[in-house]
Amino acid sequence: RPYYQEAQLDTPDLDYDRDFSKAYELGSRARSENDRSVSTSFKDVEESLESSWNEIKAESRLKWEQAKQAIKDAWDAI
Repeated sequence: RPYYQEAQLDTPDLDYDRDFSKAYELGSRARSENDRSVSTSFKDVEESLESSWNEIKAESRLKWEQAKQAIKDAWDAI
């Protein structure tokens, strides 16, 4: 994905488990918590997801703008 290459410019030794897994997990969890029938969009929860990212990112070195794209991919995939 393009955001992976962009993130590599800041962090050449990116690692899926360390840097991206929490982002995908957050997007997936957020989407399942917001029932599709309610028509909640990513934009509706983006601010909340940013706060959540700062709390759960653990050792991830991704900044919000980098993580947001991975979180949205996971959101869209469900």
